[in-house]
Amino acid sequence: MKLTWFNHLPKDQQEGFKKQVRSATDVLERLEQMLQEKRTEVVLSTDYDNPSWAYKQADRNGYDRALTEVINLINMKENK
Repeated sequence: MKLTWFNHLPKDQQEGFKKQVRSATDVLERLEQMLQEKRTEVVLSTDYDNPSWAYKQADRNGYDRALTEVINLINMKENK
């Protein structure tokens, strides 16, 4: 679990909050699956025949970066 989840809390409250987050593992895993599906949809769409394709690609890159950030936060398998 990433430290970001609980370093806003005082030390005496962190363990309880960790348990709460871990109790939602099933929900977080499903959310991760849904976000991964969204990432696949974004990668598969191309508009190179559109004159503003570079702007669309930049938008897709930012969207993918944001999805990756959330996926990394909710991935309970990592200990960083």
